Amino acid sequence: MKLEEYVVLVGHIAEVDLYYKAKQSKIRDRIIFTGFVPDTLLINLYHTADIVIEIPYWHGFGLPILEGMACGKPIITRNAYAMKEHIQHARCGAMIEKDDPREVVNAIHTIFQNYDEMRKNAFEYSRKFDINYIAQKYKRLFAELI
Repeated sequence: MKLEEYVVLVGHIAEVDLYYKAKQSKIRDRIIFTGFVPDTLLINLYHTADIVIEIPYWHGFGLPILEGMACGKPIITRNAYAMKEHIQHARCGAMIEKDDPREVVNAIHTIFQNYDEMRKNAFEYSRKFDINYIAQKYKRLFAELI
């Protein structure tokens, strides 16, 4: 049986070493570097992925994580800040502590043990951030205040 898995790296690769190491690896034919992807096409990548892996060095709100969740994808991310909150509350992925590829592999195994449940949890959690849902909450709040 031939494997059909690919690693797709989306966006600008800040570490040139990563690119060269990937191109010299045994799985180089299974690694795709997309470069910049416009938002209109990004959703297609989320939908075709099995797992979204977002391991940022700079931590923000975690929008790519929520975008992946909105497409029903389990998440692997760093155990920090907003990413940590999203994964813990949603129970839809795994977190890693350091830059160790073995941790990522272990996280992938963890996800595939509960894949269907994590997909469902990811999608349900992401609905809390839907603009229509948030607008309704504000509308009710303003009505209470008036």
